Amino acid sequence: MKKSLLCLLAVVVSGCQLNDPRPPMERATVSAVANQVCIRVQPEGDETIGAIYIEEVGNVSRKLDQRFGENGSERPVVSADNCVPTANYLFIPDRAYNVAVELYSADKVKKTHHSSPA
Repeated sequence: MKKSLLCLLAVVVSGCQLNDPRPPMERATVSAVANQVCIRVQPEGDETIGAIYIEEVGNVSRKLDQRFGENGSERPVVSADNCVPTANYLFIPDRAYNVAVELYSADKVKKTHHSSPA
């Protein structure tokens, strides 16, 4: 019993997330196109944009947190060849930014719900 408790405690304390439902993080490419910041992602299958988050490092008042697909809004279609829309966010030269683009796939959601144990 003590050994089982120790093993369980070791897993919990280590932060090991078994069966973590969060999607994996992937790198995006960033470049300048027509004097504008261009963020490109690599969508798979039917993925569309679920959310865009941009924040200037060290300045939380300069952030964009835009979500799509809620309250009847459309999710923008995304392709590897086009820039992710940034809602005219003002990127200032020589400043650092955190950017996250969340992709959504109806097909992957269906597969996850159908394959989960009952």
